[in-house]
Amino acid sequence: MDFGHGRLAFLSLHDPRVTQRYSDLSFDDLMSQMYVIDTEGNRHGGADAVRYLSRRLPVLWIVAPLLHIPGTAGLSRRLYGVVARNRYWISRKFFGTKDVCDSDSCSIHFRK
Repeated sequence: MDFGHGRLAFLSLHDPRVTQRYSDLSFDDLMSQMYVIDTEGNRHGGADAVRYLSRRLPVLWIVAPLLHIPGTAGLSRRLYGVVARNRYWISRKFFGTKDVCDSDSCSIHFRK
């Protein structure tokens, strides 16, 4: 999937190419945060990935100044961690998304 007019391509963590290309990233790593791999192979994870994208995708330019205030990186990482750990609950609560599993196999990902 291509976003940002050729500036960004999305690859699901469930795609077999992820394991082939990025074998050092475990499934748990990928479940805990998103990763952006730039054209030079540098990896940016979680809040750092959001900050990286804010400088490159015009749709995020409006928030870029806020994300780059000196001293806010640690706070951004903690906030990202909270959102990432609760993303399924947030998605259901605020966006009305349904559970994607037909069984209880995904229940460990959902906060009660």
